[in-house]
Amino acid sequence: IKSTGSKRKAAQFLQEELVRRNEEKNKLQRLKEANADILIVDYLHMWLKTKRTKIEAITYNGYETRIENWTKHYFAPINAKLSTLEPSDFEDFYNTMYEGGVSGTTALSYHRLMKQALGYAVKKDILLYNVMDKVDAPRKNNFVASYYSKEEALELLELAKDDPIYLPILLSTYYGLRRSEVLGLRWSSIAFKENRISIEHKVVEFARKGDKVLIASHNM
Repeated sequence: IKSTGSKRKAAQFLQEELVRRNEEKNKLQRLKEANADILIVDYLHMWLKTKRTKIEAITYNGYETRIENWTKHYFAPINAKLSTLEPSDFEDFYNTMYEGGVSGTTALSYHRLMKQALGYAVKKDILLYNVMDKVDAPRKNNFVASYYSKEEALELLELAKDDPIYLPILLSTYYGLRRSEVLGLRWSSIAFKENRISIEHKVVEFARKGDKVLIASHNM
């Protein structure tokens, strides 16, 4: 009885293993066929469309800019395909960026975009694994702040007192506001009785199809 039970379990295990391997083989074939002619740049454009309604316009434009700039300029000429990407491809990509004067912080933003995009391909069974998991992330540059002394700030305000942009300069100087935050100020953000200004919105300029576009968004 024990022997019969063991044989039955062995036969069941063998059957399950054959089914698993057959499914894996078919999956590999599907992946191979699906990715045979998909270039990485084409895939990134497809992936970006899935993000249009999920992220802010400013973020979307940032992704689009990264794809159209260094990513496209590097991967398009070599016809890099999604299914054949290797860690060395991205290492060479980052080195090319460094040689072009790109900082580690900027290269890191490209790395994060690629990891997110290829992670989506894994989620949708387009790829078996994310090659970016095997790529070392670029090192972020240490930020060194540059600031005006008290004397320099007072001199700036004196020079700008008759200029139309005096108020934005004044707000930036006293409160350390970014340009986007000053431009995003609204009357509703100012509580005169409480002497309080709330930074709730921002306005950012970016390029879209060669034209400069201003986008106002809620400052989370």
